[in-house]
Amino acid sequence: GQILVGTRTGVLICDTNLHSSRVLVSWHHDYTRVGAARALFADRTGTVWVGTERNGVGFIAPGSSRVTWLRGRAWTSRPNTNTVSFIGGLDSSTVVIGADGGIAIANIASKMPAWHDVPRTQGLPYDRISVSAITPISSTMVLVGTEFGLFKGPLGGPYTLVANHDSNAIRPNIDIVRSIVVDDRTAIVATWGGGIRFINLDSFSERVVDTRHGLPNQTIYAAYPIAKDIIAFSSNAGIGLLNRRNNTMMRQLTPHHGAQSYEFNSWSHLLHDNGTLYLGGVNGVNLLRYPQLLCPPPPRLHLACDTSAQGAISVRVGAIALSNTDSVQFRYMVDGRDTAWSFASGPELLLTSLPVGTHALRIQAQYRGGSFSQPLLTTITIRPPFWMSWWFLTTVAVGGSAFVWAAAAAVSRRRAAQRYEAERLLQAERLRIARDLHDDVGTGLAKIVMLAESENLLRSPVSRMVIADTARDVVERVRSIVWVMKASRTQLSHTIGYACDGIADALADHSITLLADINVEHDHTLNVAQMRNMVLSMKEAAANIIRHSKATSVRMKVVTTPHSVTIEISDDGVGFDTTMQGNGSGLSNLAERMQEVGGTLKMTSDSATGTRLTFMISIA
Repeated sequence: GQILVGTRTGVLICDTNLHSSRVLVSWHHDYTRVGAARALFADRTGTVWVGTERNGVGFIAPGSSRVTWLRGRAWTSRPNTNTVSFIGGLDSSTVVIGADGGIAIANIASKMPAWHDVPRTQGLPYDRISVSAITPISSTMVLVGTEFGLFKGPLGGPYTLVANHDSNAIRPNIDIVRSIVVDDRTAIVATWGGGIRFINLDSFSERVVDTRHGLPNQTIYAAYPIAKDIIAFSSNAGIGLLNRRNNTMMRQLTPHHGAQSYEFNSWSHLLHDNGTLYLGGVNGVNLLRYPQLLCPPPPRLHLACDTSAQGAISVRVGAIALSNTDSVQFRYMVDGRDTAWSFASGPELLLTSLPVGTHALRIQAQYRGGSFSQPLLTTITIRPPFWMSWWFLTTVAVGGSAFVWAAAAAVSRRRAAQRYEAERLLQAERLRIARDLHDDVGTGLAKIVMLAESENLLRSPVSRMVIADTARDVVERVRSIVWVMKASRTQLSHTIGYACDGIADALADHSITLLADINVEHDHTLNVAQMRNMVLSMKEAAANIIRHSKATSVRMKVVTTPHSVTIEISDDGVGFDTTMQGNGSGLSNLAERMQEVGGTLKMTSDSATGTRLTFMISIA
């Protein structure tokens, strides 16, 4: 009546319907050493054997809630046995264990293993071959699935490689095996990248079903026969039902139909004796029953609200579904008012324009594409609204006049205030643009004029280069100002992206590498002043690095919080003495820009580590 579920950090114990679960053991504090639970097996004594990703084999005694790891020379002397991917019962007193470094046969009572080499073919250079499945096919022979092929032979070896005879397969060789199930003298092999292989155990001829036959994906984690000629499988495209007689897909189940995700997990599958199939994946476990999968019964409905109200009414319907309720669709009709069904994709049904009185409501539900359930019938009572009373109408008439007068006065005052504020903001924006043009563009143009008017300087190649660099700098500043004013997107990520593109191009022109670490977890909406000052400050910092730092690389780091953004720009240049007062105004401009938008500027510099500028802007 219970199943075990292995996770990345422990083992759960659940009821067979997956209605409830509890943690049997947990090693979340020790996950780095232990790794995920890859294999689980409950022997006849009630002891649970656990195979892990990094810590070998452990067992959980009946009634215990902790793992005892199997140690001792017999378990630890053999290399590459800490990664265990398979544990199964060989008989009532023996378990067989598949690890990267071999196959162990252990007694349930003594727990002492006898190790055998993993299957290998001649010329295979690897000493770590993960054993993913071991399945008996006769009293003396087993099939062994590994990440380097499928092998057959006696349990202790030697093994021979099962060769492929389906020359039309998309992937001709079986290499990575994920599960093996024997049904009616046929081995059903799920492979990573090679589809599903059907191997006749008498002739060992092989038939491959892959995407040529409609499989949604080549990577199959598990394939089980769940009815005559019907194979259920998990893949990297959800769950599928395959008719193996004619190699046709019957149904594909994705997260839209209730699958835990598109991707499932290796080693995570179990077929219960009652025909229930469990498939585990990256977001949980799916329980599958064949008849319901092929033809799901309609959901059952129940009401979850009071259907007596005034005016519009919201009716919430609960759907008792076999899978994710996102796959359920609703329709409803009010008798005597509606002539056609109304549809809703969610359980919230909003009914409007219902007159005062009692109405009959019919509600049905279906899985998308399936049949509708029997109607759920309920009555809706619309009570007379309070505003139809005489005292309310009198109060409204008297109070309405006063309200209209007060509202008109308030609107007049608000419009006057809005006009004043708009004029103030417009004037402030004009002053900011004038300052930017004067400080950034005007200074550059004046420098160009000075150099152009000097004949001696104009003949100098250096002066011509300075004029060209200054002109490019002026053009870039004008572009930045225009971009900010015309930008249709005011998100922080868009502003950072624009600034980074410009900085990267400028640095690349001077053979300086930009290393960007941008984490815009909170994509704030910026105003024009924040966008402009942020872009111009970042580009000014890059320009200072190009002019003065002699750096070879620049690191930029952007970190956001719910209420701020921090931009850190650092170089590996020569640095400078921050106590000396320079002639330029670049750093003071940066500080003023940050102060204007409620931000701060911090700077550190020395010859050993270069210069670091940190801009921090608070976001209201």
